[in-house]
Amino acid sequence: MVYLVIELVLIALFAGFILLTQYEKHRGVRFASKFRNGIDIFATKIAFIKNHVDFADFVKDTFR
Repeated sequence: MVYLVIELVLIALFAGFILLTQYEKHRGVRFASKFRNGIDIFATKIAFIKNHVDFADFVKDTFR
């Protein structure tokens, strides 16, 4: 029963995402653009750090 509820929630979220993207494409405007721009900037920073920092050396240096 739990799996069924999880599946239905996931399907509803995916359908909501598809409807939102279609709405935005039709209107030509992003929904909650200020909030989403902030998330985009944060994700870009995280991706930059992930790609340019050598975490193994960082951890070794920290414990040394």
